Amino acid sequence: KPYQFLTESYAFPNSSELDPSLVYFFTIPLLYGMIVGDVIYGLISIALALFFIKKFKGSAIMSSISRLWLFSAIPAILFGLVFDEFAGMTHYHLLEKLEAWGLFHLESLGMTGPLYLGISRLHNLTTVFQITLIVGMIHLALGLVMGAINEWHHSKKHAIGKLAWIGV
Repeated sequence: KPYQFLTESYAFPNSSELDPSLVYFFTIPLLYGMIVGDVIYGLISIALALFFIKKFKGSAIMSSISRLWLFSAIPAILFGLVFDEFAGMTHYHLLEKLEAWGLFHLESLGMTGPLYLGISRLHNLTTVFQITLIVGMIHLALGLVMGAINEWHHSKKHAIGKLAWIGV
């Protein structure tokens, strides 16, 4: 339901066509999670989305956008764990900051170094670009396949044309 407004902003699918709302349900949070990829920012996104959901109960568009943002914050947190990013810092650097504020001592926790190094987006730029390129190509190919399926009933020539764009 929260993703249906995206479909409706382009065009209503006919009863014989595929509805891309379910595809949006998976791809938009995935892409948002890959872009943000930070645990703290994901938690802030959840808090802001919940605030906006409560604030704009009467607005269908703002409510839908806020729910979309809420669902998208979860992959942002998961990718933040994969990238080991907490407000732009690694978990160990964040713990060092908290230790400097006197909240606890890392040695008393038995920590002498990072627990996990993560996939650093800064140091593994080639890998991150490759993953992003693959996800983007899959996203575009999925859209073209769905478009070809929708066109098949109207014009097989245009459906084959859409499939040919996958090769391009």
